[in-house]
Amino acid sequence: MSINPVQFAHSVCDEFLRYLFSAYPLSDPDLRDQFRKLLDRPSSLDTPLVQGPFVSLSEAFAKGDPVQQLADKGTLHHAMPGLIGYPNMYMHQQKVLEAVKEGRHVLVSTGTGSGKTESFLYPIIDDLLRQRDKGVREGVTAILVYPMNALANDQLDRLRDVLGGTGVTFGQWVGTTPATEGDVGVERFQGSSRPAYLEARRKRREEAQAEDRAVRPMAPLEECCSEEDIRERKPRILLTNYRQLEVLSTRLPDVSLFAEAPLKYLVFDEAHTYAGATGAEVACLIRRLRALAGKKPDEVVCVGTSATLGDPTGTDDAARRFAARFFGVDPDRVTLVGESYVSREWPRGRYKPVAPKGDGMERLGRVLAAVTEPADVPAIKAVVEELTGQLFDPGDDWTEALFDHLVTNEYVFQATSVLKRPGKLDEAAWNTSQRLRTGRLPQGGSASAELLAYLVLGAAARKGGDSLLRPKVHFFIRGLDEMVAALAGTADVTTLDVALSLNDAKERHAGRRDDAFFPVLVCRSCGQHFLERWYQG
Repeated sequence: MSINPVQFAHSVCDEFLRYLFSAYPLSDPDLRDQFRKLLDRPSSLDTPLVQGPFVSLSEAFAKGDPVQQLADKGTLHHAMPGLIGYPNMYMHQQKVLEAVKEGRHVLVSTGTGSGKTESFLYPIIDDLLRQRDKGVREGVTAILVYPMNALANDQLDRLRDVLGGTGVTFGQWVGTTPATEGDVGVERFQGSSRPAYLEARRKRREEAQAEDRAVRPMAPLEECCSEEDIRERKPRILLTNYRQLEVLSTRLPDVSLFAEAPLKYLVFDEAHTYAGATGAEVACLIRRLRALAGKKPDEVVCVGTSATLGDPTGTDDAARRFAARFFGVDPDRVTLVGESYVSREWPRGRYKPVAPKGDGMERLGRVLAAVTEPADVPAIKAVVEELTGQLFDPGDDWTEALFDHLVTNEYVFQATSVLKRPGKLDEAAWNTSQRLRTGRLPQGGSASAELLAYLVLGAAARKGGDSLLRPKVHFFIRGLDEMVAALAGTADVTTLDVALSLNDAKERHAGRRDDAFFPVLVCRSCGQHFLERWYQG
């Protein structure tokens, strides 16, 4: 079922606000009333904690060489094409593969959904398969570090799919990892065949979907599911977070996992989160791990990934300096990999559609319903003609016909220019409309609905396996970590004035120094509030 992105955003933000009210159960009635007034708006999207929606378009990623061709040349292990499952890698994934194989440290800065994870997994798994063929099957060789357990859990499930039946061991050690095998709640797959494991996983997913329930995990023999098993088998790939890794690297007997280990890869996902004091601590941890393993800086390939470090093009000195200082390596040994795109040729004879009439949001709902599988082709034909003002023949393949129809649409062409960078939905819609110079005057919700309708249709329009448009809707949501309070009232009666951030508080109390505002902490059990302040004697 297709989702209306605006309605979906409203529901997500509403759920987020409900969570905040439960996570910060202020017992003081005055503070509770202030808190609710600050967040009580006609729309959850109007609250100071939410920014957006912003919209942008992703360009189609350029593809690298055929995976089978790379395997035939020996660049990839002969089993990798089956594990990758796609005829081609993206170009940025191939660049990471080549850099890692050359022993270079890599900073991967590509957008969400670009396959950053696969970019570092492919060279690591390729190397471990080659070592497996030589009889080397034990010892921590790759450590994958995630800032949150949720990301590590997602990666664990992915490794189950990729490594089940390969003989390459892996394990996750976080705060919730069972201590002993007897505590493991995950079902073990009783078999070593990769096809049999994948078939069992497929059936389990289908059954869970049919019964509308969560999929119960199934672990292959390669997975070390407990702390006890990880110590015993020393898996080739270890998933963890930096806090747990800090404990393991300083605690007996777990430090033996890294002492003289065949450590060859250190990966830090969301590398931009390691800033300030945390970044310094993790940088020291990296150096400690290398020392424990008896490795020199360039004997352990370090990889950092991020979607927000910009688009490194080889001239981004700041990104290279960050990687060099964080990993403790020579900056000349750091490779920066960004996105590579397919350039699209737009026809010169484009038509200018007139502004559509009627209720734009109602039309958007019909567009979403029409393209939902199974597609309603007559409805698609009708709504496309209504939106563009041009006759549309769906033909035998409506997705390809729609591609050819929209690629000659001047509105679509101008939208791709406006949305090269994220912008506010209403502003992007107005700017796109005005670029057509046809006397259009749609504003507000009408203009936004028109743009969203084109984005939905552009995403559904496909030729050669690629969509005409790859839209993304962004929302930025922050919590209450920045909530502060200022002392107000009189000398006899002192009250607290709550603000959602220091900037908000300074606007209401101009002239006060920053240290006149106190961070607010709340006990999640009883709701008692506390004001935080540090004093140095």
